[in-house]
Amino acid sequence: MALRDNPASSLTFPRGAGEGIGSTAPASTAHRGAVLHFRSDPGEHDHADSYQYWPDGVLVIREGRVEAVGPAADLLPSLPGTQIIEHRDALILPGFIDT
Repeated sequence: MALRDNPASSLTFPRGAGEGIGSTAPASTAHRGAVLHFRSDPGEHDHADSYQYWPDGVLVIREGRVEAVGPAADLLPSLPGTQIIEHRDALILPGFIDT
């Protein structure tokens, strides 16, 4: 699911977030692990369509913005040469903090 065309899903991060001092960040970075993505406020009733969960998912960041999020099997073939950072024992929550 590409997010770059959805203004409501446009998450930004400070320049240099997650980078070491003086490092040159790649144009795109993919974070692989379990991904829980909220599409809307689940409210009191936890509507199933308000979130997406992929036990093996990928979050793609390009120039400090979320470019795509979805199942690893769907996204990885379209990311040749992209740095993949493994988070096998973690839950990735893009946009978890109110932005």
